[in-house]
Amino acid sequence: MAEEKSNKNKSEDNLDAMAGNGNVDQIRDILFGSQMKDYERKFSRLEERIMSEVTRLKSDSNKRFDVLEEFINKGIDSLSDKLRVEKTDRSESIKELTSELTSTAKGLEKKLNSFEQTTEKDVRELRQSLFDQSKTLLNEIGEKHDEGMAIFDRSVNELRDEKANRSTLSALLTDLAIRLADDSLYEQGE
Repeated sequence: MAEEKSNKNKSEDNLDAMAGNGNVDQIRDILFGSQMKDYERKFSRLEERIMSEVTRLKSDSNKRFDVLEEFINKGIDSLSDKLRVEKTDRSESIKELTSELTSTAKGLEKKLNSFEQTTEKDVRELRQSLFDQSKTLLNEIGEKHDEGMAIFDRSVNELRDEKANRSTLSALLTDLAIRLADDSLYEQGE
């Protein structure tokens, strides 16, 4: 180890001496010349490979972007076509629905008018029927009133006639009561 240190020190001293003379490039070339050339070749090959790989990646990326762009454009075109078809279909559906709603509204309006006319006719007939029935009922009530008044008058007359009979009956009953009272006094006296 000591020997390696002394060799190293000697190399460094030689280098320092040469460096002082301005031969730094020569020293570098002597020490590292073959390694530097080796490194330069390796770097050159590495740079070529990297450039080749970058070029290849760039080409692949461009191809993929072109394919992707084409795919996206086709998708957009397809969606645009579908959107146009959907828009057309919806427009037709809206027209059909509008037509159906219009015809339905007209049908309902006709039915409503018919219903109103029928209802008005029924109301008129019902009013007439009620008027006729009320007249009939008023006539019947008048007849029944007249009959009732006749019956009432007859009853009043009968009661008046029977009242006289009642007075006679009352006189008889009074006589009977007096006799019974006398008989009962007579019986008590015996």
